[in-house]
Amino acid sequence: MRFTGEAMRFTGEAMRFTGEAMRSAGEAMGSRTACTDVSGAGWRRGTTLAVAGLLLAALGAGEASAIPPDATEACKQACNVDYVYIAVPRDGTTLVTGLTSDALPLPVHAVTNCPESTQRVNFILDDVEIDSVTDRPYNLTSVALGDLLVRHALDVTIEQVGTVGELYEDTSDFYLDRASASDDRDGNGYADFPYGVLGGLGNGSMWISEVAVPEADSTRVVSVTRWTGTGATARGDVPVTSVLESPDRPGATVTVQMPQALIVPGETAMLLVALAEDLDALVGPDEADLVASEPIRGRISGGQYVEISVITSVDGGITFDEIADARLAENPIHLIMEGLTIYYGDDPRFFGHPTVVDSDPDDGLRVLVQEGGEWGRGSVLNVEAGDRMLEADLTALSVYAPYRSDGGEGEGEGEGEGEGEGEGEGEGEGEGEGEGEGECDLGVPLVVAILAAIAGIPIAVGLGGGGGGGGGSGPCFIATAAFGTPMVDAIDTLRLFRDVFLLDNAAGTAFVDLYYRVSPPLADMVARSPALAATVRVALWPVILAARLALASPAVSALLAAAASLALFRRRRRKAD
Repeated sequence: MRFTGEAMRFTGEAMRFTGEAMRSAGEAMGSRTACTDVSGAGWRRGTTLAVAGLLLAALGAGEASAIPPDATEACKQACNVDYVYIAVPRDGTTLVTGLTSDALPLPVHAVTNCPESTQRVNFILDDVEIDSVTDRPYNLTSVALGDLLVRHALDVTIEQVGTVGELYEDTSDFYLDRASASDDRDGNGYADFPYGVLGGLGNGSMWISEVAVPEADSTRVVSVTRWTGTGATARGDVPVTSVLESPDRPGATVTVQMPQALIVPGETAMLLVALAEDLDALVGPDEADLVASEPIRGRISGGQYVEISVITSVDGGITFDEIADARLAENPIHLIMEGLTIYYGDDPRFFGHPTVVDSDPDDGLRVLVQEGGEWGRGSVLNVEAGDRMLEADLTALSVYAPYRSDGGEGEGEGEGEGEGEGEGEGEGEGEGEGEGEGECDLGVPLVVAILAAIAGIPIAVGLGGGGGGGGGSGPCFIATAAFGTPMVDAIDTLRLFRDVFLLDNAAGTAFVDLYYRVSPPLADMVARSPALAATVRVALWPVILAARLALASPAVSALLAAAASLALFRRRRRKAD
């Protein structure tokens, strides 16, 4: 206990000293970084500075600030707000809900011409303000469909940075209707004949349904949105939009935006979107067996599977075709997925696996996996990663999910000027992230600095993680004993730190091997003593925070570790004197 308290006091002083250093560094770099794009290395650097400021403030770092308020204000006023429109539910449309969909949220989505200057979007349903959002995509998922009746009025207002009051507003009068059992006879969530169910309703009307998939022990959420090509309209730049939230993971949402220009006059399209936690739930166990092996680096934490298709008809749905990829190349679908946990080194990308839409006289509309297909990202353009969010343009329609990229496939990545340098100098043309993985070259010095400066705590060997000296998710011994379960986010952070920074070098591997030899008896002691477990949890939190910061950006972490090391050195020198 005495040693742990001393170590914690050392850590507090180190973090206080580091806060002073970060204050000047943040003021120097924050204004430059805050306005950069949110993709690739630019996003990692900007996010790191913001997170560092928040962490240091939370730990008593005084006035440390990564992004000065005046810099944020300057960035946000890059354009002027001219409008806010309600994209879902559109004015005059009807939402047809499935028989078991009362718990699903009412899908609401607003768009504006200038997110950079948008301070807040407010949502008012039936004259009652229900919520507001400050960041795009401007979605609302807090109202359950089962709480609504037949007719409703939705109002949206927008506030601009630097102005007083609400600038613009939009109104949508929409209706709710309940589907009948005969509309989805096979219970797969899709309307058997969507052209019949939605055909006589207003443009933008939507079918939305939730179905349990017993074989997968989870649910599938489906939306079908009708759109008839109209040519040029007053709101022609407002995309046809579907918003779905996972019932199994609140906050995990997808927003799918289809350009109006994709559908030509005289043609009626159905935008099909399905969302699920796993492939069995998304397409059914039989179809999931036809899916090729998933990308080797694995899915991004919190990632969902989403199936996107567009079918078109010129005869009222008697016959239909899937939309051609050539048309999508000119007017791509835009996909936004929220609720992700993205770590440094993940290099997140959407991968797609081909599917086809079929109609059976008995079962109606269904989505099938294309046999012999493979996962790939050649149809994914303009990838951007943000805070818990990934978005991209899609030029082919299929199953998509977010995966960690291995940097080996570069087609179609279109990330913009200065982002083609690959995972290190001279590698991976067309796929890179600016400096990319070169930031990991800090390697062993960074690991040693963090462990020595932040910790100095023997319990910090809980960074070890899995069994046997290799990767994976084996027992995390001391940390698991302290937290009581190997599944908490804190332990996942320690395991990821081990995989990224320790197991890729000889010194780190030796450290992990030593930990495996000495930690089991200590873990047993921790597990038997609630008081000791509580002490270990407190002692581990500085290490966990340092690991999270290291995963966000090794460069900034090195600065923190150096400052903390200097603080500890000065303290010990004063004691020696």
